[in-house]
Amino acid sequence: MVFNDTIWSVHPSSINVHDKYVAVNGFDVSRDKQYIKIDGVASDNDDDEVCLQLLDVNLDYIFETLDIGNAMFGGIATGKFYASNLFSKEPHLRTPGLHVERISYNQAMLGNADIVSEWDNATRGVAIKAEIKQPNGRSSYIDGAIFPLNDSLDFHFSADKIDVRFMRPFMEAFTSDVSGYASGKARLYGTFKYIDMVGEVYAEDLKLKLDFVNTYYSCTDSIHLTPGRIDFHDVVLKDIFGNKAQLNGWVTHECFKKPRFEFRVTDARNFLCFDVTERISPDWFGRIFCNGGAFVKGIPGFIDINVNISTAPNSTFTFVLSDTEAAGEYTFLTFRDRAELEGDIKYADEDPRIAAVKRLKDRLSKRNDEEEQATVYRMNLQVAANPDGEMILVMDPIGGDRMRARGNGNLRIEYESANDEMKMFGSYALTQGSYNFTLQDIIIKDFTIKPGSSIAFHGDPLAATLDIQAVYSVNANLSDLDESFLQDKDLNRTNVPVHALLKVSGDMQQPDISFDLEFPTLTQDTYRKVRSIVSTEDMMNRQIIYLLALNRFYTPDYMGATTKGNELVSVASSTISSQLSSMLGQLSDNWSIAPNFRSDKGDFSDMEVDLALSSYLLNNRLLFNGNFGYRDKALNNNSFIGDFDIEYLLNKSGNIRLKAYNRYNDQNYYVKSALTTQGVGIMFKRDFDNIFSFLRRLKKKDNDKADDKKESEDEKSRKLLEREEVTDSLLMIVPRQ
Repeated sequence: MVFNDTIWSVHPSSINVHDKYVAVNGFDVSRDKQYIKIDGVASDNDDDEVCLQLLDVNLDYIFETLDIGNAMFGGIATGKFYASNLFSKEPHLRTPGLHVERISYNQAMLGNADIVSEWDNATRGVAIKAEIKQPNGRSSYIDGAIFPLNDSLDFHFSADKIDVRFMRPFMEAFTSDVSGYASGKARLYGTFKYIDMVGEVYAEDLKLKLDFVNTYYSCTDSIHLTPGRIDFHDVVLKDIFGNKAQLNGWVTHECFKKPRFEFRVTDARNFLCFDVTERISPDWFGRIFCNGGAFVKGIPGFIDINVNISTAPNSTFTFVLSDTEAAGEYTFLTFRDRAELEGDIKYADEDPRIAAVKRLKDRLSKRNDEEEQATVYRMNLQVAANPDGEMILVMDPIGGDRMRARGNGNLRIEYESANDEMKMFGSYALTQGSYNFTLQDIIIKDFTIKPGSSIAFHGDPLAATLDIQAVYSVNANLSDLDESFLQDKDLNRTNVPVHALLKVSGDMQQPDISFDLEFPTLTQDTYRKVRSIVSTEDMMNRQIIYLLALNRFYTPDYMGATTKGNELVSVASSTISSQLSSMLGQLSDNWSIAPNFRSDKGDFSDMEVDLALSSYLLNNRLLFNGNFGYRDKALNNNSFIGDFDIEYLLNKSGNIRLKAYNRYNDQNYYVKSALTTQGVGIMFKRDFDNIFSFLRRLKKKDNDKADDKKESEDEKSRKLLEREEVTDSLLMIVPRQ
């Protein structure tokens, strides 16, 4: 016998039927270690009784066959059912003891149940009382009835920390993972296909996953269930790090079908609101902590998310700007769906043409089901960006071109999954960051972004407008440009600090890239002499490439015969520096480590070794930049270099800072007796278009303070006058002695 696609064996038995008399002897149906046995006599006599015995029967088969849907019970049942007076108007049915091992509801295991039931002739239903002994050592109770003639049920639950995973099918419109415990009293009632629930439930350690942003949230609070509605009031919501926000919302449904929901999250502080990995979304991913709120509403198949936040510390967001498609991977092992394999076996004995048509119908049906299950997300994200959050723009995932930046700006991000289209609007002003510049995998250098750079978004993220300046610092010898610098009286030495300046502007996909040179220690006359040599764009590009690749200037052709530099040594030291910097840079995301080796002579007698360190600590409030190294120079009294800057942001915007520094005095640059220079102070920064707008702002603040002072004095005068009036009134009321 086939029952729900499962073969059961029917053993020999005898059944005698005569009028209102049925005698069953040894009826036995079994499968593996499960069996159902029936023995006894059914008649209208009280003394005749039929016994139905179950042993390890899987209830999942029964409820799947009945297609009850939202009332899917499961477990392994063992027990006996007794029936008498079956041919009378008031039959007597009872179950003195039915034990269900690992009873489940909606595929969520609840515990072990002991059930007592009896047929109620008055209500024409099966009255059921059950005790569920849960894995946590507690017990929950069920009292109710099933009415098979009306395809309905009515149960009262008294739960004590029962597992709430049975609620997942009712919340699948916005979450795929629910866990936690529930205590309280509730009523489950309705037909087998249209079911509802009411009650007051206390949820403890309730945890659910918001699928679109891939975040888990937990709470412990009361949930109010009324017919067709679930309400949440002032629920304290926690993310996986324990940060808190407040949740209010509701879910409406029609017998747990056609759900609609609205959730409002407010008072979020350092709250995890986005946690999408690169594997989930290769084009845009990251972990964003926020301050602010969000509003989420939707129905099955569509979810609308509106967020208004400011970035909080430890936030990172990566956007891949390249449209390069990832190469597919070839697999030697292919895993097939067992259901599909069984389908192929099912059609193997049929006519190939008919089987092909049926197989095509099955696959189309499956595809349609998958398309119906796809949920469309629409997101509107208003972000007040600040230096607490880091933005990473990846220009070339393969080559490694990427920019890491922090800054300020107001951004609006719109995304709709139906067409997989993202739009970004706003301007992002960079305050700090770095740009990893690569050229044909030969030159790999980290440029430091200058404050004041910006990225403007006008819709298409790939069509953003760039206005970025970045600096790469190096020491180079001016004599490689022209030997006349060796006799320049304005120079104490020809080996000077040089800033290679990278300028990126225009459309992000086809930006205009130009280069320039800055010399922090040169006089104006010497600088003009350098620019007279580096006077063309072609010469500038050559100088930049040499500075990045070899840490030295390019020698013009007319100087080629007299140059004394050893290019082979420069290539070797630059290559070693680049490779070490690439390896050490992968050790930590919090620290930037960049070693550098330089030498102008082939015997390495003038070796310079530098190690640049930088980091943002204490939620990006403490900025550290250091340069430590060794110089093998005979003219210097101190061969050790220990330069560092430490800045602490006294306010969130960072315009007031406490700064301390230590500088190594290169005595070839400066005529100082001390080996180092230290300093400490407070920095104040204010951006303005012109001096008049700055003065107007200060004047406005002074006027505001004066108004506040005047209001305060007026308030004091008013209170004094009221006090005098009260005193006069008291004098009038109190009789004189």
